[in-house]
Amino acid sequence: MDDRVTRRVLAGMVAAALCTSAPIAAAEVDANTAPVVPDPPVTADDSADGDIAEDEITEPATSASSRSKWLAAGGLATTYAAFSTYAYFAWFRGKQNGGDGFTFDGFGLHTYAGGADKLGHAWTAYALTRGTTAMLTHAGWSRLGSSVVAASVSQIFFTLSEYEDSLVYQFEVYDIVANVAGAAFAVAMVNLPTLDRWIDLRLEYFPSKDYRRTVREDGNIDFFQDYSGQSYMLALHLDAIPRMPRALQFVDVVAGFETRNYSPPRADESRPKTQRLYLGLTVNLQHLLGELLPDSRGRRIAHGAFEYVSVPFTTWKAVDASRSQ
Repeated sequence: MDDRVTRRVLAGMVAAALCTSAPIAAAEVDANTAPVVPDPPVTADDSADGDIAEDEITEPATSASSRSKWLAAGGLATTYAAFSTYAYFAWFRGKQNGGDGFTFDGFGLHTYAGGADKLGHAWTAYALTRGTTAMLTHAGWSRLGSSVVAASVSQIFFTLSEYEDSLVYQFEVYDIVANVAGAAFAVAMVNLPTLDRWIDLRLEYFPSKDYRRTVREDGNIDFFQDYSGQSYMLALHLDAIPRMPRALQFVDVVAGFETRNYSPPRADESRPKTQRLYLGLTVNLQHLLGELLPDSRGRRIAHGAFEYVSVPFTTWKAVDASRSQ
């Protein structure tokens, strides 16, 4: 087994071990913060002879809680295993070592994705942290402890991925900065409900013409790097503002950033590479669902999804500023 494969195997083993141990760390955080609840008294109705052991009384609830936490651990590990598999086939399979060292590309006009990749890193870290936090809190761990552990595991995963990137491409320092920023924002949103009520960080995506061409020609599965089809936005919910007119409660004000013709490579070299900042309006689909549909599991799932994504072609970009090369 060559050194490159060995490093991948070791990195995968470390990531799997960390994902499995994360729920235990969250439980330890909870143990220091959860209030102590006294055991219920045993009455004559609980036992004919009044001699039921304490472990027999609490065993069913304890078993259910333990099962939930093991399921959360499995869900966390499965999530990162899926991302690791995707990363291997999309970015590393068949590649040879030959990285170019450290880079500090940021949002430069002449960088390979024009800075959209930095927002992609931040959004992915944000979404992963919030999603895995939900797994842990659903299993019974505290919100703060779960969010800190979920954010930490995401950063270990992304740092290992960036190290692998450095062996084949380069180690981009601002990717790490973006990963940390996205995870930190997720922790803030999870633990500050008022902030979560007011704003969302969302991705609007529709496959670009160049990406569709690469799918047809090369079987390209790397939609994450279809930056020409992506638009990242911070949305302000007008329905969070007191006494807002009802019609405006269906609207979000957005500030966004997107790049075009950077990645994937252009078929037509005459099209300029462009960065664009914009302000605009989009539909608050979470509020729309709440008005149109009764409460149900399906509606809650859709409500959660629209925390992270916007439906394509639902954003009006009223004011913008752009630059091209």
